[in-house]
Amino acid sequence: MKDQRQGLIAPALVVVLSLAGLIGSLYLLDVFYEVRLGTASGDSFCTVSETVNCEKVAASEYSLFLGVPLAVWGILFYLWLLFGTGMQWLRRKSQGL
Repeated sequence: MKDQRQGLIAPALVVVLSLAGLIGSLYLLDVFYEVRLGTASGDSFCTVSETVNCEKVAASEYSLFLGVPLAVWGILFYLWLLFGTGMQWLRRKSQGL
């Protein structure tokens, strides 16, 4: 029983961190579109200083990769991690591990 619980720690950690990354990426995508569409109503949560400013990054050409916002790539990555972790969990469950 202890070995079974111990085998769930790493996948649970991946799920928790992936969900945090997914939420962060969704927030950054919202910031991106608010800045690009001009609907930003004030400073975003991640506008800390003149140097650390998500809105400045969202307005720059560095916020895109292959014409797609970086936040979308982050969302896809975290969904891929969640999917892979879920598939691994199902495979282990079907094998009785």
